[in-house]
Amino acid sequence: MKFFGLLLGCGLSQTLDERVAILEDAVMQQHKEIDQLKQRLTKAETEISVLESSLTCGGAAFHDVCGCASGYAYYQGECVPSDESAARAWIEEFNVDYQFYVHDASDAYFTYETNITDANLAAAGAASARFGAWYSAHIPHAIRVFDWKNFEDPLLKRQFSKLLGNSNSLNAEDSAALNNAMNNMNKIYASGTVGDADRCVYLEGAEEGGVALEGIMANSVDYNERLWSWLGWRTNVGDALRPHFETYVEMKNKWAQVNGFEDYGQYWRSDYEMPEDNFNDMAVTEYEKIEPLYVQLHAYVRYRLGEVFGNDIFDQDAGLLPANVLGDMWGRFWTGLNQFVVPYPDAPDVDVTEELKAQGYDAKKMFELSDDFFKSLGLERVNEIFWDKSVIERIPDVEMVCHPTAWDMGNGEDFRIKMCTDINMDYLLTIHHEMGHIQYDMQYAWQPPQFRDGGNEGFHEAMGEVMAMNVATPEHLRAIGLLGPAGDEETEYQTTINFLMFQALQQVATMPFTIMMENWRYASFNESITTDEWMEKFWQMKNEWVGVKAPAERTEESADPAALYHIANDYSMMRYYSRTIYQFQFQKVLCDACGHTGPLYTCDVYQCEAAGDKLKILMGKGSSQYWLDQLHEFTGDDEATMNADGMRDYYQPLMDWLVAENARLGITPGWDASKTEYHPFDENMDFVGKCAENKAAPSVKPLPFADFIQQYIKA
Repeated sequence: MKFFGLLLGCGLSQTLDERVAILEDAVMQQHKEIDQLKQRLTKAETEISVLESSLTCGGAAFHDVCGCASGYAYYQGECVPSDESAARAWIEEFNVDYQFYVHDASDAYFTYETNITDANLAAAGAASARFGAWYSAHIPHAIRVFDWKNFEDPLLKRQFSKLLGNSNSLNAEDSAALNNAMNNMNKIYASGTVGDADRCVYLEGAEEGGVALEGIMANSVDYNERLWSWLGWRTNVGDALRPHFETYVEMKNKWAQVNGFEDYGQYWRSDYEMPEDNFNDMAVTEYEKIEPLYVQLHAYVRYRLGEVFGNDIFDQDAGLLPANVLGDMWGRFWTGLNQFVVPYPDAPDVDVTEELKAQGYDAKKMFELSDDFFKSLGLERVNEIFWDKSVIERIPDVEMVCHPTAWDMGNGEDFRIKMCTDINMDYLLTIHHEMGHIQYDMQYAWQPPQFRDGGNEGFHEAMGEVMAMNVATPEHLRAIGLLGPAGDEETEYQTTINFLMFQALQQVATMPFTIMMENWRYASFNESITTDEWMEKFWQMKNEWVGVKAPAERTEESADPAALYHIANDYSMMRYYSRTIYQFQFQKVLCDACGHTGPLYTCDVYQCEAAGDKLKILMGKGSSQYWLDQLHEFTGDDEATMNADGMRDYYQPLMDWLVAENARLGITPGWDASKTEYHPFDENMDFVGKCAENKAAPSVKPLPFADFIQQYIKA
């Protein structure tokens, strides 16, 4: 009847194509409704299975039935203890084996990511399968025996909530499809290269004597070389990711719906334990405080890049920035542009890359410097396992995932970092960021596994960033001998503006990038943006929110968002947005504890154990307590929430300078989102070249039960 009614409703005045389009839309809608019904059926079948086990004994799972005394429940043919003391004993015993299996699987995955071979892939899959089999055998006991939602002990209730709150699984077919898609995305991303007749270039971690794509995106003054790098990555990686990314979105939505969420974006937002509208409103409101600074920064950067690449490329009249000139492969952080936009080139340079090289720093020495920083706060040094097991440089002649990540291997003593370190300022800060994750992991290692995470996802990221922001200060760089002594008042003012510009290129520039990316994903998950318009809407949002345009035509065959590590590897981006705000709130608390006076941007907590004492308490809580309660205790303010006032105040001197400098240069801040024309280029660029000699087809073997490990990997 629906189809017949639609056909009549088409009207004789409509063309055949229009009527076919209406019918196709109706069919798509019915398929969507069928998928939703299937998910509801799967959830109902799970609930029926639980009830059947209890109904065989004439009652509900938590009642005194079949002769079971109070405090017991009927499970697998016998009465078993079901009170809170039994639950506590059960989860303590469960966690002993849980840590073993998580470590087993994490170790296999770490080996795979640092040496991508079919053998290591198979070993990772086998370890995941072992975890899955063990987990599936033990979790039903907790589900059917313990009425955890009515526990009186709030900590035990929270522990079971984190263990069981989202424990429903996809069916075997959908689970295999999801794991297969994620495995393929990981493989495609990790092995991605761009080549021409003379070279084959990795994204990060250049072979000795060579260059990485990230190096080109940070340093090249050749617009076309940057375009070759940018477009080649999206052609070779983004195009290949597209079908797998579509499957990933579909299957993650199904998983979320089985667990009671409308879509996967809603599941991600649940990490903040707040009504969704409240959290989203908060995120947008806080960005509004920073947006005026971003608009001024955008205008100044546009002007300076026009001097480097030419104003035939940069439209200074409210133009958009081409995405291939923003300092990294994605325009996420603009720190690579510092060399082109530094306000006072003759003042001391807070980018100490050349000094690091002059003093003979290598990867190990940079990590030891970071370890010393944490020790100076009275925090823990990393252990021998860390030094033995971490991979901090690209392994020659091995395919590996170079993106920096910190790994909690799950057993409370094995912590590692994986990255392909280059000797520069950016990597010095990245090392401190990743070591911040490791310190957090070590501080809450005493907690049960269910609480071994940050207060929320942004807390963990903020802890890494607050360490990096201290290390970047001129005060700290002088303390560790990487920057010369302070100069006169004018020189110090210029050094301060240079420092704040360097910081803003990372922290301020990333704000619209991140919130726009996450809103695009939310819309993709809830299908307000449909699959056939992903790229179109992505670039529309990029134009409007970020003031950035594509440097070449983009089509729906590609997946530009997924060409970013975090998107291809299933990380929410809101953690990186919220952390940028939290880090200034955290820094204020630490600096106050150290007795710092003066502007926050002059504070360095190095060698201040009072700051370390504050951090021990916050980090030691893990996720055992609601994040707002943790924030209230940490700040001493019962009204504290995510608040960008501190970030805005931190950058006020730079804001004042940008307003004056843009006026002096005759720059009009802002952009026209409709100015999307791109600069002409050779559309017959070669993106394969020498890479054809050593490229193998991506593996399509599934990695079952992989998702559980991600809690322990911080990027």
